Order: sequence, then C-alpha cells, then structure tokens
Amino acid sequence: MSWLTNQNGDQFGSRQAAALASAARTASATGAALTNGGHRGAQLLLDVTAVAAPAGQITDVLVEALIGSAYVTIASWTGLTIATTGQRAFLLYPAACATQGYHAAPINGVLPQHWRVSTT
Repeated sequence: MSWLTNQNGDQFGSRQAAALASAARTASATGAALTNGGHRGAQLLLDVTAVAAPAGQITDVLVEALIGSAYVTIASWTGLTIATTGQRAFLLYPAACATQGYHAAPINGVLPQHWRVSTT
C-alpha cells in the first residue's frame, strides 16, 4: 500500500506499509493501526496469491478511521468478486474520479490521521 503526498509538499514521494500481512485468509481480517503523516489519500494494493475453492469469494475492503476510542468505516468497496490471483488497486483520495486501472471505482475522500484496513 502507498500513501500519496499532500498538497504542502511535506514528505515528498509516497510511503509504503503493509496494512495486512500476507497470509491465507478464510475469515475477516483487520490490519494494524496506521498513522497518516500528513498525506491526503491512499492507493491500496491487494495482492491475491491464491484463491480457495470455490472461486469467486465476495470480499469487502474497508478503510476505518479512529474516532474517539472506536474505529468507524469511512470508505468501503463492497461486493467484490475475487476469482483469480493478481493485484487489485483501490484509491481513496480527494477529488478522485473514475479512471481505468482500478479494480473498483475510486472513492472521493480524505485519509484520516489514524486509520486501518479491514477485509471481510
């Protein structure tokens, strides 16, 4: 996963971190809390290395923000059919618009300071 830089030029370039460690998954998973160091959005890359039978799992990818002491979903891509291996790209960014190259429609939004990724 990589963050996109902010408009003030802080921390030029993109930052990368693993939101969820690579593992065989047959149930929901929640990644560790991440801190956004001033970036406006995120490009999330989902790398599917194996697909269990039956193929075509329905998956949700959620971006959750820490509000007080609880996480709340602020962006989600739901009802995804993941039937083959390979990378899928998702975008959460202000003024994001439909574009080719993403597995699901980009979401127009801002990445909060404290966030995490969950899949179901």
